[in-house]
Amino acid sequence: MYIDNYLIMRKINMEETILSLTSYQLRPGKVDKKQFVLLIDVSSIRSYKVINALEDYFVNGKNRKEICDNHKINQGYLSLKIRELQDISLRIYNISHCI
Repeated sequence: MYIDNYLIMRKINMEETILSLTSYQLRPGKVDKKQFVLLIDVSSIRSYKVINALEDYFVNGKNRKEICDNHKINQGYLSLKIRELQDISLRIYNISHCI
């Protein structure tokens, strides 16, 4: 019985996570500057170079290659930091729906 309940709850959690992923993501060029600053504040990202690159991506909507060339950062590293900010945003979104 316990295992069945666990599996049902796990399935529900997975479905909610998938729903959250599709219904709420940070979109390049569509993130408000204030929201971006708040996300950076709660993240562990402290490099000004990376913060400026992420701002160019999420707030200004520039493409990744241009951002990496302008800010002298690796495309793979930028992708990791984009994913990190997406994950933080998703966690905040999920928390806000539990309140």
